[in-house]
Amino acid sequence: MTSGDVALFLVAAGVYLERDGKMLILQRATGVLIGFWTIPGGLLDAGESPPDAARRELFEETGLRAAGPLTLIAVSAFPVYGHDHIRLVYAAEAAEGDVHLSHEHSGAQWIEPHEYRRTHLSDAEIERWRTRDPKEAAIVKAVRATFDEYLAWRASRDRR
Repeated sequence: MTSGDVALFLVAAGVYLERDGKMLILQRATGVLIGFWTIPGGLLDAGESPPDAARRELFEETGLRAAGPLTLIAVSAFPVYGHDHIRLVYAAEAAEGDVHLSHEHSGAQWIEPHEYRRTHLSDAEIERWRTRDPKEAAIVKAVRATFDEYLAWRASRDRR
């Protein structure tokens, strides 16, 4: 890269939505990682702040809202759709209501976070994604790194 080159990133935001000690995950039905269980989130619209995008994506994908403020947990970077992405991930308590999925997802479930880590982000799962598509495996690995930051944040919050 020369000094005149500027890296351009797409910016995305997501939410670890919590209720009764569990977090909400959605199964992707479109785009990359079809079948992967992940948190609600997506790209920022022009002029939109990351927290506003996280709230909007949460509502569009689930019909749910955060009950209070969003807490920034982690930032990750990974390539997807031929672009470099930066993803800001927040945590929030869920407001009352039932999940109403958008067309982007085929399933939803509330899961204990350590169970999600063990079943969806293990080394074996990353290897399974690698045999399917190494680029998708790199995304899952980035998701796991961010998720581990979320687990550390939860542990420090629960010690208070």
